[in-house]
Amino acid sequence: MFCADTQQAQPNIAQETNSIPESYQAKVLSLLSCIKTQNDQIISLLKHTGTLKGTLKPELKFPIQNADELNTIEPLLEKKENYDNLVSYMRTFGGRDISSKVSRIMKFCFTDQLAEQYNFYGKRSNKKPFCKLRLRECIVGKFNI
Repeated sequence: MFCADTQQAQPNIAQETNSIPESYQAKVLSLLSCIKTQNDQIISLLKHTGTLKGTLKPELKFPIQNADELNTIEPLLEKKENYDNLVSYMRTFGGRDISSKVSRIMKFCFTDQLAEQYNFYGKRSNKKPFCKLRLRECIVGKFNI
């Protein structure tokens, strides 16, 4: 519909272009050509990858609520395709700084109840080691742009 509207409007534009300097018209056409080239490249890249980045595969379900769900997800992340998909998805998370980004990612990944069972090395308070999880590697991978 947008393209059809554009084609119908072209005769009016042609009549009005006489008052626009040719140098300005050339610059606009040059920029439009550049935008079209970039758009073609983006479409080609999306077709090549087969998926849009920033979409999570259905088998990767978050937030993880308990140890059983974590034990189900960890082996899935051993597959490069799943690992890359999760890292790509996590890169879409925003925040003011690294701390707020990591906080958002952790809240996305774990419920509070499960997160309370972990600390980084698992050496205090009978907690489990977060550092040994493949999921930790995904979170760190998010920041390796």
